Amino acid sequence: MKKQKQRASPQKRSPVPPPERIIGDTSYQRKDDKQRLRNAVAEFQRDHRPSPIRLIILVLDGALWTVHTGSCSLLTPPLRKLDDATVADASDNTVTLARHALHILAWLRSQHILVSVANRSNPDNARELVKLFGLCEWVDSFSITRERKRVLVTAIRREIDAKYNIRLAPAEILLVDDAESGILDVQPPGIRTALIGREIKEIADLPAFLSKIQ
Repeated sequence: MKKQKQRASPQKRSPVPPPERIIGDTSYQRKDDKQRLRNAVAEFQRDHRPSPIRLIILVLDGALWTVHTGSCSLLTPPLRKLDDATVADASDNTVTLARHALHILAWLRSQHILVSVANRSNPDNARELVKLFGLCEWVDSFSITRERKRVLVTAIRREIDAKYNIRLAPAEILLVDDAESGILDVQPPGIRTALIGREIKEIADLPAFLSKIQ
């Protein structure tokens, strides 16, 4: 009798607190942001049905962090961490982590939504920033090359399928990008998209945006 292939499950990470407790104090958060994030999480929780989104692909430059030179490809190693939300390069150019980024990533994990990051940039700089900001444990796959966005998305779908034996339909995937060109380049048709500055102002708005997806 043929042995059935066992479905792999995402690797266990550090325990994730319940959504109502992930909004903790950190050195870089402003107190006036707190209520906004609480409201966004509460809006999502009012509807108890599971989200139709099973994978979120986040662009790094412009979504998870802001590079003050425009792109992490322009940073000069070595990179060094200044505080929980700031990294500087050898020329003192800085990168700032998006507000509540770690809390939102932890919250997505608590909702059993996979997270991948994609970026068309220098892979060494991008991976070093991911490490310095402590994002590694919240990210399920990485696709950081200079290829077009459609190539990055295809690579992520294959990696998720191979790693977890999960064949995702396009409608179960959400791409969050800061460039309209990246949104327009997405293939196959049917993948959901959110443009930073249009559909969502910043990463902290993801729970509210997800609550509206049918």
